[in-house]
Amino acid sequence: MDKIWESWPSQLDPTAVVSKAALVAITVLVAVIIHRICVKALLKFQDILTEAKLKSHKPSQAQRVQVVVGLLRQITTVCIGLFTAMIVLDELGVDIRPILAGAGVVGLAVGFGAQSLVKDFFNGLCLILENQITLGDWVTINGKSGTVEVLNFRITVLRDLEGTIHVFPNGTIDSLSNSTHGWSAAVLDLPVPRGQTFEQAAEVLLGIAKEMKEDPAWKDIVTGEVEVQGVQDIDERGMIVRLRMVTAPGSHWSAGRNFRKRLAEYWTNQGYELPRPSQSLYVVQSDKGEKAG
Repeated sequence: MDKIWESWPSQLDPTAVVSKAALVAITVLVAVIIHRICVKALLKFQDILTEAKLKSHKPSQAQRVQVVVGLLRQITTVCIGLFTAMIVLDELGVDIRPILAGAGVVGLAVGFGAQSLVKDFFNGLCLILENQITLGDWVTINGKSGTVEVLNFRITVLRDLEGTIHVFPNGTIDSLSNSTHGWSAAVLDLPVPRGQTFEQAAEVLLGIAKEMKEDPAWKDIVTGEVEVQGVQDIDERGMIVRLRMVTAPGSHWSAGRNFRKRLAEYWTNQGYELPRPSQSLYVVQSDKGEKAG
């Protein structure tokens, strides 16, 4: 503080005080204006990219744009704030060189004392820059599954089907599986009514898939190849045929439910009994006069 007073006139000349106060005010005002301009530019950039991604049917990339722009806004705020603080201190006569040197030492000490936070930051940076996950993705992290609701440099937050949130510091993420990155696939094991051959069943399944792809409500959801992969199993219900259907990201569950609904309606309309577990009981009865030996 002594250096501050030494840099000011000994008599605290009102003109000098007003001059320094004006310089500080102008500095802060300019910083606020620059910050607002930067934020508005980032938001405009976000709107343009988001609209372009949505028009190209890439909602996951549109959500990633929002995540990245949000992080850029945070970085912009911190950088402008620190830079403004340095200028204000310099205007007040404070030698900022010791502060910068001390900040380096303090940063080193904090780095050793807060290694977990540093690890969280760099892991979060990799998650975002490498596009491993984004908001709205359905992921499994360390054995917990849910929709990504929060994604930043420090934590990732999932919400599961029951509404429970799971918070993961980014540095603790050991395993990550993303079920909705780029595209998804509905893998369905479908029982076939007795009396149907595999070829007949495959023709029915592909026909229903074709109907879905031609349906205006589903043509943007069933976006890729539909493949009957073969007989997956034979159990008490009969023959089980596996079908794989490529869909838009995150739409494989709804597409699978709709496919099963259409298939059940088809079998019913054709007069087939829907497959269900069944057992046959055979009773062997010996002749009355025969003795068991």
